Order: sequence, then structure tokens, then C-alpha cells
Amino acid sequence: MAAARLTKNNSSRKESNAVLLVTDQYATSKEEDVSTMTRQVVQILTGAGRKVYSLVLEDTEEDRKCAEADGVELILPTRAKEDTRTPSLDWLTFDHRAHYPELPKDVGWIVGHATITSNAATAIKEQRFPQAKLSLVIKTIPENTEKYKEEEKAMGIGKKEDSIREDAAKADTVFSVGHQVHDHFMNTFCAISEDKRPIHYLLLPEPSNMFQKTTVQYRETKEKVVLLVSKVNEVEKQKGLDFAAKSISRVAERGGDRIQLRIRGVSEEEYQASMNILQKSINSGKLIPTLLPHGTQEDICRDMQQAHLVLMPSRTEPFGLIGLEAMAAGVPVLISDQSGLATLVKKVIPEFHHSVLGITGDDSMDVKQWADQIEKVLQMSAAEFSRAAALKQKLLESKYWEESHQRFLQAFGVAGNTAQEPTKSQEKKRSADHIGEINEGGKHFKQDISGLGELWFMYKNGKLNDLLVSSLISKETLQQLCAESISVKTTINIEDFRKALVYILTMSTPKGTEPEDPDCTVEDIEVQEITSESVFTSAAALGTQDDQQTTEAPEGTDMHKVISELASLELEQQMGRPRRPRRRSSSAGGQDFNARLNYLFAELNTPAVMEDKAQQFDLYCQIGDLYRTKLHNVQSALEYYQNMLECSQALPEDTKQAKAYCRLGLTFGMLGEEQQAYVNHHRALGIFKIELERDSDICVAYKNLASSLALSGQVSDAKTNYESALAVAMETGNKTEQMDIYCKLGDLHREQLYEPQVSHGYYSEMLTLAKDLGRKDWERFAYNRLGLACGDMQDNEAALKWDQKVLKMRQDDGDKEAQITAHINVGDTYRRLGKLDQATSHFNTALQMAQQTGDQHGQMDIYCKLGDLHREQLYEPQVSHGYYSEMLTLAKDLGRKDWERLAYNRLGLACGDMQDNEAALEWDQKVLKMRQDDGDKEAQITAHINVGDTYRRLGKLDQATSHLNTALQMAQQTGINMDR
Repeated sequence: MAAARLTKNNSSRKESNAVLLVTDQYATSKEEDVSTMTRQVVQILTGAGRKVYSLVLEDTEEDRKCAEADGVELILPTRAKEDTRTPSLDWLTFDHRAHYPELPKDVGWIVGHATITSNAATAIKEQRFPQAKLSLVIKTIPENTEKYKEEEKAMGIGKKEDSIREDAAKADTVFSVGHQVHDHFMNTFCAISEDKRPIHYLLLPEPSNMFQKTTVQYRETKEKVVLLVSKVNEVEKQKGLDFAAKSISRVAERGGDRIQLRIRGVSEEEYQASMNILQKSINSGKLIPTLLPHGTQEDICRDMQQAHLVLMPSRTEPFGLIGLEAMAAGVPVLISDQSGLATLVKKVIPEFHHSVLGITGDDSMDVKQWADQIEKVLQMSAAEFSRAAALKQKLLESKYWEESHQRFLQAFGVAGNTAQEPTKSQEKKRSADHIGEINEGGKHFKQDISGLGELWFMYKNGKLNDLLVSSLISKETLQQLCAESISVKTTINIEDFRKALVYILTMSTPKGTEPEDPDCTVEDIEVQEITSESVFTSAAALGTQDDQQTTEAPEGTDMHKVISELASLELEQQMGRPRRPRRRSSSAGGQDFNARLNYLFAELNTPAVMEDKAQQFDLYCQIGDLYRTKLHNVQSALEYYQNMLECSQALPEDTKQAKAYCRLGLTFGMLGEEQQAYVNHHRALGIFKIELERDSDICVAYKNLASSLALSGQVSDAKTNYESALAVAMETGNKTEQMDIYCKLGDLHREQLYEPQVSHGYYSEMLTLAKDLGRKDWERFAYNRLGLACGDMQDNEAALKWDQKVLKMRQDDGDKEAQITAHINVGDTYRRLGKLDQATSHFNTALQMAQQTGDQHGQMDIYCKLGDLHREQLYEPQVSHGYYSEMLTLAKDLGRKDWERLAYNRLGLACGDMQDNEAALEWDQKVLKMRQDDGDKEAQITAHINVGDTYRRLGKLDQATSHLNTALQMAQQTGINMDR
């Protein structure tokens, strides 16, 4: 229900709320960034319903077309027919009364560009519209840019900085484009007295819509196109064009693909001077740049669609809109770390820091670094296009610009929650989209849950009120009611809301995920999820071995857990984010989990919870689960599970203790403390047997106990307990439990008893039950396991059949993240079959999808597999070195020491294959150092052998002998039998 309150408007006069923008040309300014920002300022304002005029010196057909599209009215100067003078900024600054005699009367704001039209905007405000407010847009830092220009301009740095400060002192508001510009002028404006100091805002540009909608695609050609968008003459130092040309020239001289260097933004008058500047740096007959004139957005967009790489190598760049547009288009980019765009990348999408290259100031070093990276990007072009597509998706999904645009609108008197009123065509599209969503039904099950969660939080934080105002109340409505504003208050009936949620969870559950056993408890489901996840973790740890595939976990468990949790009306805690398939989390996902963790900590510290042991118990459980399953911090999980146990001992239900013991057992198992795992699982089993006497609980306890025994190497006892659990499940007719136990017995025989034939039998039983029950998730899970068993039996044709079934099911259900795993498995099997083209195709598809979904762990795995394929089977160690380097970069970003060590090992192998034994030695020594730090004696033996082998290939026999003797001594001391 929504209640509305009207505020009367006591003044009937028409407000002066139009905006007058002062610029030289609207869309075709020779300063490309100025035109882009001009249009963006206008689009923000007109999108919020504000009337905008633009004073221009002249217009072209392109200016008129863009103005019409943006909803801005251009005002041109008047002049006598015999006046042949070229219009200049003086017309705007000093002669505006003569050239613009009739200006609109409803102007309430005037906007100028600092260093270009700010003087003109100030003059027009003071002389024509003294009541209007003045705003300046700053997109440059003269102190940084002018020092790279000719001496006369460099000497004028102080004057330009002073001019901006003086203009700002006359302005009401100033908008600095990007973090660098904003930081710089935060300092500069300290020299303005407080009574004259303007309100200073950060304005973050949104990529132009044209580039957002642009699609680019990789194409395999022997010609590679490198694009820069900039003038050359007088700015070659600032824009880094001199050393960039040298870098590209060096790449061209190294051979390989033919390079086309295209530079957009050179006027006809400056063509020869620009070519002379570039030729001094290039000094190569293999690279002749193509200079293109100033272009429209359409021209630049077409340039980018043809490019393999866009460069922005500026020694200093206040922001760098061209680099932003390239990212939004999905083209591979390399940008300078001295740009404002680099700051934005680090703040918004830090995982894509690979696109940012350093400028050291040492030209020889910069030329080498940029040449190496340019060459690498062009060589790995397919992978770079995949990465660029992922960057585009992350960038646009972040909506980083929205907050600054809202502040911009508020500064112009537009309510912060005002949304653009939809056009009729937009309304039709919205209606069609809505009907389409209804027709899709079950496909949008997860979105329905997510939508309810979002609705709840909007209700709780008041944003639902704002949404209704912006959606339902138009300016016309306010005028008709003679009201300044209407406030709306919404209420939600909690019981009705819960019914809607439970209906979605129970009635709309996709086929194949319904619970088999109506008596299934939360403990059953949680243990099922935990065990499946631990299997996945184990496989992921082994996933870099040659023949190891990635395993799946069955679905259909999270929903029941949500229903159980909602029974205690913890809506806010459980619906914060949509639940996703259990996969290794990306960095973005990690941020979500940390936010969730902070929310739980806040709940834990509320006075009501501090007095309620039952609530503490639940919160400790959730925090521990987050640490263990999502953030992979097992030690912290253990701490909260111990707190959970302490709380349970103060509660009357012994089942709470059993739940805590289950989690402690699993966590101790993950930490390698098998005895503690056994003790805790045994205690849980005792409670279930004695206190509850529920067969389902006893079955779960047997499984947990078996899992801890398997972890401790007591395989025979583990098998006995699994068989006991199976007997209970069969006696009670619980087929869901039977499937799970068949899977665990299969895993035990395959992974620890090395009996793939036996495991194949268990997995076949699991498949039969899954089909009987119509459980597609378990059917797919069985196919995955059968593929693993066939692979272990060297029956790769059969393994391929099972893997392809999994892939087909994943493509049908549309789960992109799970498709990555399936493509990896199919690629692995093709590799073992020697069908390398098919293997490469599936690996590349998996890589592209992993980059698009932000699955960085998946990317590491795929880079490793591609590297192994190129090194071991295609005999291309140089290519494999590139993949291993990507793997290393991701490992460092994610803080994964195990993957970092593995990358060092693979890089050593690749360098050895390239006969670069000095480099191989460096990598091998890094592995040895990490193994000495972690204390793994057996792994140290292998590392010493590898270092010794590399010294031997270098002919340094003393060092080789020393390391091999050390390895032999350690093997004898530890009793480890080493094949080598």
C-alpha cells in the first residue's frame, strides 16, 4: 500500500530552469574529448527532462544530427552577409550581445568548459543572466599536460592554472572529469577564499551509447591493426606517441604478423608535420603509419571494429575517454598508468589491471616494456578479445558513473531519484519484455527469488518509496495538482510476502530439483551440499594434473535450505543476494560474500542477538559456512563452529549439538586433522542414534563418519560405514540418500582404492536411480562421474560420450559457469584422444566464458591446460609460455600460492623446452623456495631434482650434484621412494 502527501507550490510563476551550454562546436570540436563530454552533459540533463540550449560558433551536418538526437537546441551567431571572418571564441566572450542578441529567457544555469569557454560563460552570466547559476566542467590539468609541449606553452602553465582557479571562484559548481582532475583541483581550490569557493563535484563519464552497443569480433589474420586516436603535432610527447611509435616499430621488426598502425585525428594542415614526427621515431621500412582525419563517433567506432589493439600511451592524461570507449566496445586496450582512466580501472575493475601499463620516464625502458606487451597482446589476440569482452561486461555492469550523474543532476536542481520518462516506444518495449518474462515461466525461477529479495531491501531502506515517485509521478501531475512534490510511503504485509516467497520456492521449482524425501532435514541437505563441495574442492586441487577432470556437484539443495531458514522469518539475512551454483568464486563474488559477512557480524552484535543463544547459534553457523565454502578460510570457519557448539550446549535440543559436531568434523577434515574429524562425527552419530532415532539422521551421521575415515586413510572402515549408511537408506526407501552413497562409494573406489571398474558400477547405479526419480541434476552428476571412471580406465571414447552428455545438459539449462567446467572436461578428453583441434576449441570456449563471467580460478585452470597442450602435444613452448604467464598473473592477483607455485613449475618447463635454461633455473628456484617455506619434504625432493636437472643442462655440474645429493638424502631420511 502506498500513501501520498502533497506539498503545495506557493508560486505560480514559471521557473527559469533551462540550461545554456557555451561551447565552440557541439559534436565536432577538434578536441575530441570536449565534444564527447559536451554531449554527455546534455544527455544527462535532457534525459532528466531539463531543457538545454547550446551556444555554438558554427555547426555541421553532424552537429545538427547529434543535437537532434540529444534533444538540445543549437543557437548560432548572427552576422552580416558580407562578414567573412572566421567565428572565434571572442564572439562568445566579448561580442555575444552582437552575435547572439536574442537568448532564451528561461535560462537558470550556464555551463562552460574550463580553458575553452569558461571566460565566455562567465561573461554571459554576468552581463545577460545575473540571476543564473554558473557551472564549469574541467577535463584538463595544465600543470601536467603543458610541460610536454613547446617551451612557450610550458611557461604558461601558471597562467592557465590561475585562469581556471579565477573562473572557478566565480562559479557556483565545478565538475571535474575523473579522479585525477578532481584530486588536483581539490588542492587548487584551497587557494580560493571559502566564501567564493565553488561546490566541487567528481563527474565520471559513462561510455557513449554507440560504443556500448558496438559488437567486435576476433578474426584470425596475418595483418594486425593497432589504433591510436589523437592528433600528433605538438602533443606527441604528452600523448606518448613518440615512444609508442618506437615500440610498435620494434614489434614490426621482430617479424611475425604484418602491422598496420592507424592514427585517427590528424588534420589536413598538420598531416606532413605529423608524419615527420612519427618517422623520426619509427625509423623502419616495415611500419608506415596511416594518418586519418578527425572523425565522428561513427568513424571511430568503425576504426575500433577493425582494430586488434587500441593504445593510449600518454605520459599524462587527465582522463582518457578514447580508452574508455574502446573498453566499452570490447576491443583489447593498453592504457598508460598516468591516465585518469587507469585510476578508474583500479577502483572499479581492478582484476583487469593487465590493460594498464607503466610509464617510468625512462624512454628506453618504456619502449621495451610497451613493445613486449604489444607483441604479447597481438600474439595472444584470441585470448585478448575474450578478456576484452569480459572487461566490457564488468565495466558496464558496474554502473560506476550513476552516483556522480545523480549528484550532477542534483546540482542542477533535479531531484536525485528522478528517472528519465520513457518514450512510447520504450513503454512498448517494456511491456513486451514483461510479457516475455511471464511467458518464460520457470526459466526465471532464480530471478524471481532475486527480485523478491531486491524488493524487500528496497522496502527496508526506503528506496521503494523513491521508485514509486519516479515511476508514477510526472511533472505534469505536479503541475495539475499545484504541488511542489509528492511523498509516498509503502508498506508490505509480511505474512503475504512470506507466502509469495514460499510459493515461488515450492511451486515454481524447476523440474528435477524437487526433494525426493519429504522428511529430509536441513542437516541432510547441508551435509549433502558440504560433501559434494568437498569433492569439488579436491578435484580442483588436482585439476592441474594431466588427466584430471573437474567434477560437478548436484543441485536442488539450496532451495530447501532457504525454506527452512525462512521458517524463522530471517528474510533480510537469507535474501540479500540470489543463490548461485556452487563454483569457485570470482573476485567480484568475493566482494559480495564479504559484504554478506559484514552484515552477519552487525547482526551478531545487536543487543537482541547478544541475549539470544538460539539466534547466536544460527549466525555463528552462517558465518562459519561463509568462511568455509565461499571465502575458503577454513581456520576462521573452525573458530565460529566452535562458538556454535558452545551456544548449542546452552540450548535444550541436542540436535543443535549434532549439527555443530557435523560441521566441526568436516572442518577438521579439511584441515587434515583426521582424528578430530573422526571424534566430532562420532559424537554427531551418537546423538542421532540415541536422542532422535531418526533413520535419515543416522544415515547422514554414518556418511559423515565414513568421510572423516576416508580422509584419514582408513579406507576399509570408511567403506564399512558407507555400506551401513546405504543399508539404512535402502531399508527406509530413501532413494536420494542411496544416490549420494553410491556416488561416495564410487569416489572411494576410484580415488583411493584405484579401482575404476568398481566405481563405474556404483556410478551406474547412481545413474539408474537418478533417471527413475527424474532428477536431472543427479543424472548429470552421474554422467560426470562415469566420464571420470572411463578416463581412469583409459577408455577415452566412452569418457567423451559421458562428458558430451554433461555439456549438452549444461547448454540446455543455460548455466554459463557450469558450461565452463563441461567444456574443460570435453577438451581434456579430446586432448587425451589426440584430437587437438577439438580440444583447443573447447578450451578457448571455456576461457572466453570464464572471462565473461569473471571466473578467475577457471581462467587459471584453462591457461594451464592450454599451456600444457601447446607444450606437450603441439611442441610450441613459446605459446605455452604465454599461457603460463597469464596463469601466474591471475594466481598472484588471487593470492593463490599453490597456483603460483604451479605456474613457476610450468614456466620452468617451457623455458627448458626453449633451451633458455637460465630462465628455467630462475623459475625452478622459485618453486624450491616456496616448497622450503611450506615444509613439504616430498615436494622439496622433487624441486631439488628439477633444479639439479637444470644446472646439469647448463653444464654447472657441481651445483647439479649438490641438489641431486640433497634430494637423495631427504628421500633416505624420510623413507620416501622416489622414482627418480
